[in-house]
Amino acid sequence: MQNARIVPAYAAGFLCATFTLSQLFNFEMRVPNVIASAWLPVAVAQNGTIDLSWHAPKKTWINDLNRVLNDTGTNGFQFNGSVLRDGVPYGTYNWCNMPHVRREEYPKASDEYTLQYVEVIHRHHKRTPYASNTFPKEAYRWDCNDQGLFYYGQPLNPTGNASANSYWSVFTSDTNPFVPSGFNGTCQFPQITRQGLDDSFQHGKDLYGVYHDLLNFLPSSLTTNLTYRVTNNVITSQVAGMLIAGMYPPPPPSPSSSNPQTSTLSNPNTPVPRHPPSTPPTP
Repeated sequence: MQNARIVPAYAAGFLCATFTLSQLFNFEMRVPNVIASAWLPVAVAQNGTIDLSWHAPKKTWINDLNRVLNDTGTNGFQFNGSVLRDGVPYGTYNWCNMPHVRREEYPKASDEYTLQYVEVIHRHHKRTPYASNTFPKEAYRWDCNDQGLFYYGQPLNPTGNASANSYWSVFTSDTNPFVPSGFNGTCQFPQITRQGLDDSFQHGKDLYGVYHDLLNFLPSSLTTNLTYRVTNNVITSQVAGMLIAGMYPPPPPSPSSSNPQTSTLSNPNTPVPRHPPSTPPTP
């Protein structure tokens, strides 16, 4: 009985709404037709049946346990290296290296369409593990002497004195009893590796090749229409710096100006042993 009372209320509500619209827009509609239209969805909902039976999904190499346990191979996916084997088309899933959007494979739309907005969201490139994900003591070193992590500030708006291009040079003494946990070496955990930096640079070149050279969408120089955003995780800034340089290479230093000074800084997070002085200090 409760449902029977609700149905006329729905019909009355639909009738009032239709009458209001007919007054606003001068619709010509007869009342009997309105009532019939109001009752029609209710009748369909009451008389319709819903199939609640279970339907087995289509069997594939992913969910068929017989194939999962007995098949061999990786179904075309690659897990054992960053470089694709000969004959493997670009874009094949590679666990070690993310494929880029490239001019060679990009399917260009017809000229009747106009590209108005592009947003690229991707994670970092190759990196070292987080310190929290390592064992308390790893069996080997992990060194990153083939790159530098630059950390410095510089006055802006208005500009002021220029800062030296300084980067961290990690050093841990072999005699230090307070060695950090995890990997010993010169890397930060995490940081983008040299291969990750090179891949980020190539990623920027590929993006520019598609959205500037092929589609004429990106400007030829950096403008306010182009925005790069990073998180508070430093590895996203490391990727962004290389990606931007791949898209818009910085100009070479002018011959008339002196080359920027580059120096190294000891990593302040590396424990440094304190040895007693060889001679007593003078009071």
